[in-house]
Amino acid sequence: MADAIFEACLICDSIHLESKHKATILGFLGLTPNVNIKVANTNAPLTELSFLFVSKPLAELRSYHVGLSIKDPAGVLMFPVAEQAISLTKPERINLGYSFRPFKITGSGTYNVYLLVDDKRDLETNFSIVQAEPGELV
Repeated sequence: MADAIFEACLICDSIHLESKHKATILGFLGLTPNVNIKVANTNAPLTELSFLFVSKPLAELRSYHVGLSIKDPAGVLMFPVAEQAISLTKPERINLGYSFRPFKITGSGTYNVYLLVDDKRDLETNFSIVQAEPGELV
């Protein structure tokens, strides 16, 4: 999207947002859309799954209304849209994190992620959950 505010989505096991818009990333899985999460059981929830969205440098000082939605491989909305307001008081990038504990998966396939800004889709991406082969997860 040409006028999108956010430009990247990282997926990891856990994130810790710190001061000055820094983030500590634990268990980095990849940068969407090229993330294939291999699991032993595609019907068991993941203990935690986290998403870190990174914005372009923003110059417009205002409040942004941001929401996240995730759909499973069947297109079913998995979580209510998690919404929050972000007020930008000086020009900078925004690191925006969402963690789900647990993250319930509904089987193998592609999960679609939509980040909304001011009720418009700003970033659309996806990741996949796949069944690991025997011996692949050590």
